[in-house]
Amino acid sequence: LLAEKYKVCVSPFSYNTPLGLSKTILENLNADDQIFVAEMGARHVGDILQLCDMVQPNIGVITGIGNQHMATFGSTDNLEKAKGELVDYVASRNGMVVFNTDSILSKQMYGKANCKKVEVGLNVYSNVYATDIQSTKSGSVFTLHIGKKQYKNVSTSLLGEHNISNILTAVSVALELGLSAEQIVTGISKLVPTAHRLALVPSTNALVVIDDAYNGSVEGTKSALNVLSKFDGTKVVITPGLVELGKEQFNCNFEFG
Repeated sequence: LLAEKYKVCVSPFSYNTPLGLSKTILENLNADDQIFVAEMGARHVGDILQLCDMVQPNIGVITGIGNQHMATFGSTDNLEKAKGELVDYVASRNGMVVFNTDSILSKQMYGKANCKKVEVGLNVYSNVYATDIQSTKSGSVFTLHIGKKQYKNVSTSLLGEHNISNILTAVSVALELGLSAEQIVTGISKLVPTAHRLALVPSTNALVVIDDAYNGSVEGTKSALNVLSKFDGTKVVITPGLVELGKEQFNCNFEFG
């Protein structure tokens, strides 16, 4: 969305570690770029703080707090602490944090955050929200509300209702950085899936292949199966199961099944 107004560098693939972001900065970031969007990953408390020290973000986005990497975090408390490192860092710079509060822990973190903050989600009706969501096998169409104005039939090729929440977080950032509603709607129409995240893969013999290989949480599998339900015909799920969930791994995979 930001590319509708600015020169933007985005960390590619899953380059969300100190090494990955260093590689992105050295190889992709140009002197005339105006915005750097950095994905931040974590497996332990302190990982995100290290990335914040590198990148020094002015705006943070909490896309959700699920149960990924529980084997290394050990508890949801540690997972929440790790995500909170981004909130605290941005707050120290008088920046803004956008929270997708579709997840319970993210909503709790939003409530405790002491900074300029924005809440969005599928059932949140704040300054930015979506209604009339139609999720199909070819993407999504919805009405986008910004303040008291509404923009009907906003369309995207991204699959799944959960991606509407992701879009709303991006819209909130875009508004903070001065994009017009028209630029935002145009940007949404240009969005394409990231590889291995509910991406349609060209195939033959009337097969439809959806690549969701990076999926690693119970919440994500629910979304993926909901997307699959929109398609006709025989459906097959191929998966190694959910990993790195520690003591919850059996129960989460049982729930997935």
